Amino acid sequence: MKLLITGATGQIGSFLLRRLSNEEVKSVAASRHPQSSRFDERWIVCDLLNDDPFAKAGEVDVWVHAGSLTLILPWLESAECAGVKRLIAFSSTSVFTKIDSSSGAERKLIGSIREAEYATAKSCKRLDISWTIFRPTLIYGKGTDQNISFIMSMIRNFGFFPVAGDGFALRQPVHADDLAQAVLGVLKKEKTFDRAYNLSGGETLAYRDMVERIFASLNKKPRIFCINPFLYKCVITMIRKILPRYAFVKTSMVDRMSRDMVFEHLDAKKDFDYSPRNFQP
Repeated sequence: MKLLITGATGQIGSFLLRRLSNEEVKSVAASRHPQSSRFDERWIVCDLLNDDPFAKAGEVDVWVHAGSLTLILPWLESAECAGVKRLIAFSSTSVFTKIDSSSGAERKLIGSIREAEYATAKSCKRLDISWTIFRPTLIYGKGTDQNISFIMSMIRNFGFFPVAGDGFALRQPVHADDLAQAVLGVLKKEKTFDRAYNLSGGETLAYRDMVERIFASLNKKPRIFCINPFLYKCVITMIRKILPRYAFVKTSMVDRMSRDMVFEHLDAKKDFDYSPRNFQP
């Protein structure tokens, strides 16, 4: 079996390559920049915004896309010509949690992802490609995400972390390696064909408990301040102006901080024995 992994340098892709090194498969990994082989994979340089990945990868049995779902559609015809019969891709539970975001940019992005889910399923049916789409919750594990890693950065830099409201809204962080294992779990299971699965972490905990565990992982005493949501938004606006590296932080995050974001993964457990770990930052 030959796999093409696009988004291979991201959180999920990095763990997936490590796991695939123990499998009887050939892996071709794509990146926008030259990479050295870390396991047994072959790397190709490919920017999905402009480049057909199959022109360099050659014949492929399975395409695993661990990047933005919106980048898949232009290359599905090429995938079919290259022999792809199986597509495994990642969306996000944000298609549910950010659909009513106060940020117009977020609503636009989520709209494009929802459309990409529908269009991918429709195109795959026409091309006779079996698909599986995963929707993870808060991904962490490699230190490159903008959720758990953002909290860690704030704690390291300032020694405290502000929480909007009481901080009791529920979260389910999921480790990227568990998502990589999920890819292997559905690879050959026909019952997972043409299905979408929500993939949450193995533990549901309050937002402030999640933050406390991050403090503990950094060997720091928890210093959590509950702040009025309106004031929190004002602080974020100020920080975005003063510290450009936090420009990705939006005030809409404050609204979600007070909402439960809980998703069952019972179907995944039943269909391919998905069993994620508890939160270990």
